[in-house]
Order: sequence, then structure tokens, then C-alpha cells
Amino acid sequence: MLKNLLGLILAGAMLGCITSGRQFDTTAIERIEVGKTTESEVIALVGMPLEKARAANGIDFYNYTYVKEAPLGLETEVATLQVQLFKGLVINKYWNLGQY
Repeated sequence: MLKNLLGLILAGAMLGCITSGRQFDTTAIERIEVGKTTESEVIALVGMPLEKARAANGIDFYNYTYVKEAPLGLETEVATLQVQLFKGLVINKYWNLGQY
């Protein structure tokens, strides 16, 4: 019986979705406006970034990533967003939303 249970657990793990990162509201990307949206507004819209970095010139990079791979690699959902801020104000944003 233990052997059967282990087989079921392994089969379930192979068929389940694999996710990486943290899901965020992709519809909020449109509400992030270059030159208008502040750091606190970005965080309110999409949450805390998974990764933050600061360049030598003072530009902050907020990176958001979420990947969800369906069972057996049938379909992969990818959402990435990078928001660049200078002195607490959005100066640029790049995103990629897709299914592969």
C-alpha cells in the first residue's frame, strides 16, 4: 500500500503545475504612468518587487516575475515587469506577458 501511495504522489507531482516567482496584477501595468506614478503607487498596484536593485546613477530597478508551467510543458504563462524609478518617480517600464 505504501508503494501505491508513493506512486500516486509522484504521478501527481509530475502532472501538477510548476510556478516560479510571485503572481501580480498584470492589468495594473497600464495604470503605471511614466513621469506620474510614484514608488508607493507602484507597490500599491503590483506589490513589493521580487528583486530591487540600484544603479550607480541612482536609478532603482523593481523587477516582478511570474512563470506558470502547465503539466508536461503543454503551456507556459510568463509575466515579467521591470519598473525603473528615479527619486521615487517612474521613469520607464518594460513588460512581457505571454503564453508559450
